[in-house]
Amino acid sequence: MSKKNEKPQSVNPGSSENQTYQAPVGLLGGELDFWGKIGLGMGASPRARELIVKGMLFEKYHEIERKLSELKRKPGRPKEFISIDVRRASAVLGAAELALERNPEIALTQKAAIEIAQQIDKILVEAGEQESALFNDMTTFARIQTSVSRGLSELDETGKFSKK
Repeated sequence: MSKKNEKPQSVNPGSSENQTYQAPVGLLGGELDFWGKIGLGMGASPRARELIVKGMLFEKYHEIERKLSELKRKPGRPKEFISIDVRRASAVLGAAELALERNPEIALTQKAAIEIAQQIDKILVEAGEQESALFNDMTTFARIQTSVSRGLSELDETGKFSKK
């Protein structure tokens, strides 16, 4: 037989015999040959394999960069989990509850509840039980009322106070 008619045979890296190369088989019967799956079997050069790996790493890098850019901070003020409006509203609701426990017959307005909450807030800050004041002295009462109203709306607690 002449060498022109013979089929070229690959050499199995683990043996010295001339056999065709077969990819390793996994436990479930599938091939474990990564290079064969992507079209770079025994005939591929190490440089070709290196370039394929670099390309795959480059694609993964850009995918991660894209995901990270979506997570970057958006312009504007950062959103808080619990806003100052909700914190103020909850303090006012707590103050109103305390006032109604002591005197259940009174008709408490939002303004009166805010004033009670401001007094409680000031005492807590002075005693060191609270780091910063919810009701700043520099903020006007109208702004505090607006803030509390927004917080009550977020908490779905509108209509809790009398309209006096």
